[in-house]
Amino acid sequence: MRQQVMEYRKDYFTDARREDLTEVGVTRRRSDVLGHVTGKTQYYADRNFAGLLHLKMVRSPHHHARIKSIDTSKALKVPGVLRVLTAKDVPQNIYTILCLIQVEPNDEPVLAFDKVRYRGEQVAAVLADSEAAARAGAGKVKVVYEELPAVFDVEEALKPGAPLVNEYHGRNYFTYEGHHCRRVRFGNVDEGLAAADHVIEEMYQSSPIEHAPTETTGCIVVPDQNDRYTCYSNTQALYFTLDNSALILKSPFHKLRLVGGTVGGGFGGKVDVITEPIAFLSAMLTKRPVKYEYTREEEMQVSSPRAAERIYIKDGLSRDGRILARKVRLYVDAGAYSRHSPYGTTKAAAHMPGPYTIPHVSVDCHCVYTNRTPSSAMRGFGVTIGDFALEVQMDKLARLIGMDPMEFRILNAYRDGDMKAHHKQVEGAALIECVKAARPKSGRPDMAKKRGRGMAAVNYPTGMNLGGDPSQALVHATTTGSFIVTLSSVDLGQGLKTVMAQICAETLGVPTENVIIDTADTDTGPHCMGTFASRGTHRIGNAIIMAAKEAKSVMLEVAAEELEVDSGDLQTDGAGNIHVKGSPQKSISVFNTALAAHFKHGKTISGRGIFLQPRSYPEPETGKMTPATCYAHACTVAEVEVDTETGEVRVLSLKSAYEVGRALNPRMVEQQIIGGAWMGLSHALYETTEPYYPDRSHGPVDFNQYLMPGPGDLPEFENVVIERPAADGPYGAKGVGEMTANSPIPAIANAIFDAVGVRVDSLPITPEKVLRGIQALNARAPY
Repeated sequence: MRQQVMEYRKDYFTDARREDLTEVGVTRRRSDVLGHVTGKTQYYADRNFAGLLHLKMVRSPHHHARIKSIDTSKALKVPGVLRVLTAKDVPQNIYTILCLIQVEPNDEPVLAFDKVRYRGEQVAAVLADSEAAARAGAGKVKVVYEELPAVFDVEEALKPGAPLVNEYHGRNYFTYEGHHCRRVRFGNVDEGLAAADHVIEEMYQSSPIEHAPTETTGCIVVPDQNDRYTCYSNTQALYFTLDNSALILKSPFHKLRLVGGTVGGGFGGKVDVITEPIAFLSAMLTKRPVKYEYTREEEMQVSSPRAAERIYIKDGLSRDGRILARKVRLYVDAGAYSRHSPYGTTKAAAHMPGPYTIPHVSVDCHCVYTNRTPSSAMRGFGVTIGDFALEVQMDKLARLIGMDPMEFRILNAYRDGDMKAHHKQVEGAALIECVKAARPKSGRPDMAKKRGRGMAAVNYPTGMNLGGDPSQALVHATTTGSFIVTLSSVDLGQGLKTVMAQICAETLGVPTENVIIDTADTDTGPHCMGTFASRGTHRIGNAIIMAAKEAKSVMLEVAAEELEVDSGDLQTDGAGNIHVKGSPQKSISVFNTALAAHFKHGKTISGRGIFLQPRSYPEPETGKMTPATCYAHACTVAEVEVDTETGEVRVLSLKSAYEVGRALNPRMVEQQIIGGAWMGLSHALYETTEPYYPDRSHGPVDFNQYLMPGPGDLPEFENVVIERPAADGPYGAKGVGEMTANSPIPAIANAIFDAVGVRVDSLPITPEKVLRGIQALNARAPY
C-alpha cells in the first residue's frame, strides 16, 4: 500500500460543530484489537459440540426445471447419514425475507419442491455425522428434472412470451401498489426535455459481483433444555433472522435464540436468512447440534451477489450548463426470488437524480425476475450502480458543453432548502464543500504517459426509513462503577463496539474504558434491526444516548443525596467523578455513587433507549417519500495511467473529500475510507462473475479465480474529512461505511476517458474493454 494522507478540515461548518466533547471526536483504541491480532477472537465456527451433525445440500444443476421426483433411499444407506430433509419436512416452506416489512407475496421455498428456478437452488438437506458422509449422501440423492426454458436478461424477461420465472408473482416483475415499477415524478420531464438546448441519452450496465467475505456464511444450532434451540450465526441481523426462522418453522419466538458476535465480513450478504431456518429445523428433528456452513465454492456460486443493473439516463441540458430534465429507466436483476431486491429498487428510485437540483425528473425502477441466482443487499445497496451511471453521465454532460466537471457539479448541486425529486427539502447539504476540498492542487497530469484525471461526487442516505428502522439499547451500572451497554447489534469488523462505548461514555461523562459493550444475543439484548444500510452508528448510537441519559439521571440523583445538594447542581468530569458545579472539591466518584445506589438507596442506575425512524411509505404515483433523514457526501478525484498496448489501467492516486457528519473515532473513519475506496477500486476494474454468469458452475470457485486487488495494487490516498453534524445524528454522526466505496468507481471511469478517450459504460472496466475501445478509436482515426 502506498502513501496515505488524511486531513481534517475544520474551516467548514465551524458554527455547527461542538468542541466541548471529550470521548467522541477522538481516537480510542478498538476494544477488540488484541483478540483480532492474536487470533483469540471467537467466531461462530470456533465452537465445538458433542454429537455435531453436518448439513450438506443437494442443489439444482439446472437454471429452470420442473422437479419430477426426489429419491433419498440410496442416500440414507450411506454410512453416517442420519436423515435427508425435503420440502415436506419444512412447516412453512414458502417465505420471503422482507415479509417483516410487509413485502408480499411469499415467493421462495426453503427447499424446492415443484420447480427449481436457478442453478444451485436448495433441493434437499443431508444430515450426517461427518462432512464427508454428508457430502457422499448428497451425491446419492436422485432428483429427476424436466428442463424448462430459462431467461437471463432483464429486458428479455419483460417481453411477451418470456418464460415465467416465479409463479407466485404471476409475472416477471415485482408490483408496487399496482405499478410495474417504482415511480418518481417531479415537474414535467417532457416539457423539460423540450426546452433543453442539448439532449443526451446513454445506457449503463453492471455485472453481478460476490460479497466475497473472508468467513463464509454459516451457523450452528444446538438443542437446549426446555425444548429451546440456540443458533450461533454470523448473520448481520439477529432479530431479522430469528423472526424469519420462527415464521418458517411455525415456532413460538421464545423457543429460538440467536447468538451472533464478530463477523468475518458481511457487506450485506449475511442479512439474507438462508442457512439458519434449515439448521434450526434439522436440530429440532434430530435433537442434535447441526452445522451448516458454506464452502468457499458455495459462497462463490450460490450466495446472493450484488444485482446486475441496467440504467438508461436521458438528460436535457441548457447551454449555460444547467440540467433541466432527467429521465431514468432502471432495471434491477433480482434473480429468481425477491429477497431484498424490492426494497433495493425503491432505494434506487429514491436516490435519483443524484445530489443535484433538477426541476423535471421522471424515474421508473423495475425489479425483474430472471433465472439467475437471487441477488441481495451489498455495500451501497440500491445506490452504488446508480452513482456509477449518474456520475459518468455528469462527466459526459460537462464535456458536451466544454465546462469544467467540478464547476458543472457545483452549478447543479443541491443546496439547503432545494426540493428533491422525492418531494422532500434538502437539509445538511455539503456536496459543494466536498467538491472544493477534493480539487487537485496541481495541473493536468502528464498526457504523454496516457494519464488522465476524473472525478465524481455522490451523496448517501443513512439508514432505511423505507422499511421502518428501530434500535434499542440498555445501560446499567455495576457496583464497580463501570457501565454495561446491552445491544443486539453485530460487529462486522468496523469497530462498532468501540464507537458505541465512546457514545455512551460521552453521554454519561465517564471514560470510555469504563464502558463495556455486551452485544449479539437475543436472550439478553433488546430489539435491533441489524448492522447494515449505514445505520449502525446513527440508529444504535441514538438509542444508547437515550439509555445513557436515563441512567445518568438516576446516577446524579444518588450522588445528590450523598452530597446533600440538588441533582441539577451536579456535573460529571469525564474522569469518573461527579462534583458540584463550580466546586470541584465537593465531589463523589462514580464508583462510590454506584455502591451507594445498590447498597444504601436501593436504586438501579440504569436506562433504556429506543430510537425509531418511522417507516416512509412512497406515494405510488409521484414517489413522494422520506428515504432518509440525513445524507453524507463525498467527492473523489482519480488519476490513472492506461497501457495502450494491453488496455491495463493503473490507478495512481485517489484524492477524496468525505463529509461524515461527525467523525466519532477519527482513526476508524480513516479505516472505513481506505477500505471503502479499496472496494470501489475492485468493483471498478476487477470484480465480476461473468463470463461465467448465469452458469457459475465453471467458476469462480475461490479467490484464485475471482479477481480482486491486493495491497500492491492500491494507489496513493489523499483524503479530506469534513464535518457538518447531522441534526438527528448521535453527536452529529452520519453513516460513512457504504458511501466510501461509491465515488471511486465513476471517478476511475471518467479518468480513463480523460486519458485515452475511451468510454466504458459497463462494470467492470476490464483491460479487454479498454483495449477494444482504443482499437476502435484507432480504426476511425484518419491516416
